[in-house]
Amino acid sequence: MVRILSILLLSTGLSAGTPPEPVACGEPVTDIDGQAYGTVRNGDQCWMAENLRTGRYRDGTPIPNVTESARWARLASGAWSNYDNQVANDTTYGKLYNWYAVADKRGLCPAGWHVATDAEWTALAAFIDIDPGHNMKSATAWNGLNASGLNALPAGNRRVEGGFFNIGRSAVFWTSTGNGADMAWSRSLLSSYRELYRYTNNKKYGYSVRCVMD
Repeated sequence: MVRILSILLLSTGLSAGTPPEPVACGEPVTDIDGQAYGTVRNGDQCWMAENLRTGRYRDGTPIPNVTESARWARLASGAWSNYDNQVANDTTYGKLYNWYAVADKRGLCPAGWHVATDAEWTALAAFIDIDPGHNMKSATAWNGLNASGLNALPAGNRRVEGGFFNIGRSAVFWTSTGNGADMAWSRSLLSSYRELYRYTNNKKYGYSVRCVMD
């Protein structure tokens, strides 16, 4: 078995423990659960063109799926949920994560990728320049222009207290940048406005996540 494995590794040009070659921007990237995501370049950044859906950290450790509101409100560790705890929302909108999952050192994004920082979101908006929110929004879900190729969807959010709100009306994305003990920076899109808004919010909120290539 060891000899067979060695032959296979040699035939692919890899050695034991060698990570796979990174994808080129524009090619799909796969998470630890085997789910593929489109990618798109904006300026010198390469972004996932879909919201993250993984239920495990990069090392394979499961991230708890917390459905109960009271438990969600007490958390100070990583967790995720689907909007309204409906699995059907996962496929369309991705998962909602609290910021503790974003900040976990085991890594939320695939190898070679990371949750976008506050500065990276700022750079993205500057590159898009005019009406950045409108140019990030999906053309089908809420009549955005989607010139960026990010295809942002109105995935809604989860409150600190555990309730869900605003699906079809807003999208909020965590950055990996904290702002004190209880707060972190986020970006939001609203159905009636063309801007990309920057807010600092409680780390217990459940928001969407986008990854950027290292």
